[in-house]
Amino acid sequence: MAQIETNHMTSFGALNLAMIAAERSRLKFEAGGSFVKCIMCSKVKKDNKRCTGCYMVWYCGQECQMKGWDEHKVECKKTRKEYKTVKLVKTLAETRGLDREDMVEVGYSFTNGIKTNNNNKHADKTKKSHYVVKVQIDMFCEQGPMFIYNQDRDLQGYLCFEENEKVYDELKQQIRSKGFGGLQNLYSAGLKGYFRAIVNNEKDPEGMRLKLNPYRMQTVETW
Repeated sequence: MAQIETNHMTSFGALNLAMIAAERSRLKFEAGGSFVKCIMCSKVKKDNKRCTGCYMVWYCGQECQMKGWDEHKVECKKTRKEYKTVKLVKTLAETRGLDREDMVEVGYSFTNGIKTNNNNKHADKTKKSHYVVKVQIDMFCEQGPMFIYNQDRDLQGYLCFEENEKVYDELKQQIRSKGFGGLQNLYSAGLKGYFRAIVNNEKDPEGMRLKLNPYRMQTVETW
């Protein structure tokens, strides 16, 4: 069966995206006008790189990284230990023990309205080893599977409570208290949050196991 994906922007979704963009602009202003400033010299360059230990801070080059290591190393090592390995399943059907072949999933997005998607066909796998992922909690079921995907959708799957209990609970607490999303204005609770994730494409080409830091929510994205 060919992939089917239908997006219909809702009026609520347009408002939600506007709110997200405004929040991101506010956070960018508070960060000094850029999210990628070197933590040592504050330079903003196109080739600034993240620390490859924690993936949380930026450097403009090796010189600043070496100068800042003594100050950063304790926090870096602490952050690295916060990454936890989680196991994903590819489709919502699999979270319920059903056969996923030729099944079309139907859901509702507050941004895009009715959405149907056959997840049997995935985008080409990324060569990136780390990126931000969006985590969306199930608004209808207390321990329902969380939907996780990156911006390019070459990684996407569901995080079930079973086998991921501690990470699941921490993600939910972070998202509920600090997250963003559709019903936040009605219930004062977020539905989605953004987190750093690390993948090993050689050991896990399907991308169903990844290391995720559930303790440090990232800046809200517009995707």
